[in-house]
Amino acid sequence: MNNRSVRLAWSLLAMGVVAWLGVGIAVFALGTMRAARVEQEATMKTMTALQLQQLRTQTLARATEDDRARLESIASQDAAHMIHIIEAAGTDAGVVTHVGQAMSGAVSNSAVLHPASLIVEAEGPFPNVVRAAQLLGSLPVPSVVDSIELNRLDMLTASKVPTWRLAVTVRFLTSSIIPL
Repeated sequence: MNNRSVRLAWSLLAMGVVAWLGVGIAVFALGTMRAARVEQEATMKTMTALQLQQLRTQTLARATEDDRARLESIASQDAAHMIHIIEAAGTDAGVVTHVGQAMSGAVSNSAVLHPASLIVEAEGPFPNVVRAAQLLGSLPVPSVVDSIELNRLDMLTASKVPTWRLAVTVRFLTSSIIPL
């Protein structure tokens, strides 16, 4: 072999090694760029999820604040207003209601609303007394009927209609404190 062919062979070998080196560098660069893009996508997804969670939390806080204000406006009735509503329910049913006793639940100094109960009594014909019980069970303020007691009184009225006695315990939230 002559010198020229040896040089040509070495030159071709060197060019092949340089070409493979270039391919290796290009593959490494593409892999690095792909890894950087995947990392950037993951970072963007995480940031988007955090922003979405932050927006949800702000929306929930705003909605909770609005709901709390609306609930306080509905439930912040004082005891006198509640008695007026109960007496109006009795009038609508055709019986006279009497609030016999007011009881206060556990009072917390930090609470805006306090639990309270009223014992309501009414007398009259059976349909009117039952209608009064229905109205007391569906008052336009947040309240719960704890107990209902119906008794037939032995005395008859002048119209020979038996008289019934109703005793209802109504529990509600009030903004006023009822002393024990």
